[in-house]
Amino acid sequence: MRRSLNFLTLLGIALFLRTEHTVGCGDKVLVMGRGLRYASLQSHRPASILTFGGAGSNTARSLQDPRVVKALKKAGHKLRSVTDFGELRQALLGGRYDLVIVDLVDADAIEQILSSAGPAPSLLPISAELSKTQLAAAQRRYDGVLGVSATESQTLLKIDEVMKKRAKRASQQSRSAKS
Repeated sequence: MRRSLNFLTLLGIALFLRTEHTVGCGDKVLVMGRGLRYASLQSHRPASILTFGGAGSNTARSLQDPRVVKALKKAGHKLRSVTDFGELRQALLGGRYDLVIVDLVDADAIEQILSSAGPAPSLLPISAELSKTQLAAAQRRYDGVLGVSATESQTLLKIDEVMKKRAKRASQQSRSAKS
């Protein structure tokens, strides 16, 4: 009799824990068996993003995936795309952008344009396959480098990382200006 009571008790506990939603530590709901999708989260630092690239560029290939664009918008980022240097200059003069996503091949030329455009946005180059030394050099030069085949989660994480570095740099500049 006692064994069957213990068995039923354990069976009841196991069934309770097997349910989809379980309360853990009394203060949150844990969803058993499912991961949390990063793309469904709001960004801590929503950015105004300008993308530059022609039809065959790495930028266009990377951002042509509607899931990436949808994830960026859902995270709170504002996107605008331009395809030539004239449009890029007009966009930079006419608006304020936190981040410019470009093909790594065009990054040098665009960096010169950004330096003359007032408060310079951060530059996030997109590259195809790079060797380890080329990737290391690009990462030292820029706040980050995004791969052409990056998923929406990887893209969101990289943008958040770049925005975090940008905010840190701005707070350091404001502290040094006060001194």
